[in-house]
Amino acid sequence: MRYYELVEYKQDITLQKFRSQFLWSFMSNPGLYDFDPFNSLSLITNFFQMNKDEETRAFYLKLLNVYAYGSDQEYENFKPVLDKFVNSSKHSNYARHVKLQDAYNDRQDADRIRRSVTACIVDLENIDPSNNKQYVLWLLKLWFNPNQGRQTYRWEDIMTEVAQFLEQFHTLKIKRRLPYEWEHPARDITVTIPADINQVKAENIRDLIVPVSTTYRQVMGQEAEKKLPRGDAETVYEDDEVRVVIPKDKEAACYYGQGTQWCTAATGSYNYFDNYNERGPLYIILPKKPEYDGEKYQLHIYDKMYMNEQDRRVLLSDLFKTRFPNEKLKNFFQDAGIEFDEMLMFNLDKLEWVNDVIKEIFSWALVRFENEVFDLESEYYHDYMDSLERDGYLNDEGEIKDDADPYSFIEWASDTYDGRYTLSAQQSDLQEFAENTEIKDLDNKQTDFGLAYEIYLEEMDEYEDSTVGNIPKIIASMLIGHNESKMNSIQKETKFGDIAEDINRMGLYVGRQEGVLKWKLTPSWNPTLTPIATGEIPE
Repeated sequence: MRYYELVEYKQDITLQKFRSQFLWSFMSNPGLYDFDPFNSLSLITNFFQMNKDEETRAFYLKLLNVYAYGSDQEYENFKPVLDKFVNSSKHSNYARHVKLQDAYNDRQDADRIRRSVTACIVDLENIDPSNNKQYVLWLLKLWFNPNQGRQTYRWEDIMTEVAQFLEQFHTLKIKRRLPYEWEHPARDITVTIPADINQVKAENIRDLIVPVSTTYRQVMGQEAEKKLPRGDAETVYEDDEVRVVIPKDKEAACYYGQGTQWCTAATGSYNYFDNYNERGPLYIILPKKPEYDGEKYQLHIYDKMYMNEQDRRVLLSDLFKTRFPNEKLKNFFQDAGIEFDEMLMFNLDKLEWVNDVIKEIFSWALVRFENEVFDLESEYYHDYMDSLERDGYLNDEGEIKDDADPYSFIEWASDTYDGRYTLSAQQSDLQEFAENTEIKDLDNKQTDFGLAYEIYLEEMDEYEDSTVGNIPKIIASMLIGHNESKMNSIQKETKFGDIAEDINRMGLYVGRQEGVLKWKLTPSWNPTLTPIATGEIPE
């Protein structure tokens, strides 16, 4: 028996050891439990997410540690440290945004923070199937990257996919079936399932999910299948190849999702069936002649999530053109809401309309930049006017002299120092990209857009189609690369870079309305949002 299996688990010691990682992760991912929004600390959380400077982030983490867990004396002793931070020239503009002193002096949220951290670790204890909670530390290490506590796994996945994996792993372990050499039924692959959970790392856990699940079902036999209630489900399509069911409740989602890693089929942990079902039905495809053990697919049309049994995304083109080349099945799902026209692949002969999309993206970007500058001008108006007064551009009434030709706000704000990428340069470059980016550049890898597309193809996820819907991502990657090349080690962020990140989140959707093929550009992946622009696609 290993040492970690004998050591008595203590919650208080674990909380103390991992407290900083919890706080870091909560600020990086607000929304867990009751952690966000706080009355005043939500400002700190939001700014923590936007700030890339590690030194500044570390200061916020220390602030939150003292705020929530420090003694009264430690809390008071930190106030002059905070005052020095706020009043320093490096951070004075930060303080205007987050009002650090006000947030720190209002300590009413300290108890909420402590409750949130405790609730999180209690949930990890609940999904640990061992009596002595021997897996809690492993779960924490899985969630926290050793590099300052950043998540390597989503909380949702830990509470569902990992919890189910852990339950099956522990069952095999106590039945003395581990270690085990698992052979893939359809491929010449052998996978070793270790007996020590600490040999399972974040980067290889997904490779073990199917071997563990398959071995678990073999060991448990019919007991693993029969212990779940069938629930309420409806068969909505059936032919010689497949059966398609819609689960109406969580029990049915778990029953028909047995052997998968879907969060909607989780039994020993949190189940997300209700979260998805309230936005639209789940379609489970059950092949009658599976190509391998456990083959299943689940489609959630509203969220455009098309997953296999390993909870990995599958391509619609692979699913309906290769695996199930059945026109009736495709028509069924088209009637259900899948817009197969979204599968349009890059084809230069038919994509002239994409230039209209690109123009709309840059039109939005230029307006956004102007609005950002306006907000800055409002914030720094008095500083700007003080500068004009010192340089003799204002009269006695504080107004610009009639015969004066003062520098603009952007020119004032872009006073170059330390080689920074200035506001005026950002605006000029954005305008140049808007005027020169066209789809015809795709076949010329020396252009910004052509190079960005080539890099995009090289880095594209293996489960991702090269569709026109990814045009915003390519534009964004082009701008992000340019922005990074312009910034130096002192400058951590720019308005140009912020706009590029916003473009990266845009959604480009293609579908038919009254028989006409159309496109729409939305501010994020959600197709129900008010579009930025729309247009027709010639056929």
